[in-house]
Parts: sequence; structure tokens; C-alpha cells
Amino acid sequence: MTNTPCTTIPDADVFFPETAEQLALAQSLCARCPVTATCLEQAVTLGVTDGVWGGQLFERGRPVTEKRRPGRPRKTATAA
Repeated sequence: MTNTPCTTIPDADVFFPETAEQLALAQSLCARCPVTATCLEQAVTLGVTDGVWGGQLFERGRPVTEKRRPGRPRKTATAA
């Protein structure tokens, strides 16, 4: 059995991040994992809905590139 960050870290909740900082921590742990590619492949195959798998964040079953802040989105777009 391989010792992976997700099986050895005391608080596995880090892989279900609430903030961008928590996401960065989870992804840094995945970056040094020997089974990252297999983990991501299994997540896609199994249809996971949420969390960081193989270094990729999933929300509502879809991979996303960044963690959105909590709350509702704006009703109108604002100028950048």
C-alpha cells in the first residue's frame, strides 16, 4: 500500500476546501503524491461530485480551475 498524503494527513477535510488557501494546500499535497494521475482517473471514472482528486478541484461533479468565494454571484457584471 502506498502512503499518500490523503491517507496520512490527520485532517482529510483539507481535500474538501472552503477557501482558495485550503485549495492551494490540498493541491500542494497532491503535487508530491505518487498516484496523482491514477487518483484523478478514478475520480472521473467514479463520477465524484466534490473535493480535490488528483490535484483537480471538483464541484458538483465538474472540474473547476479555482475556488469561488461563498455567496451569491452578482446580478450584473461590473467593469474591470
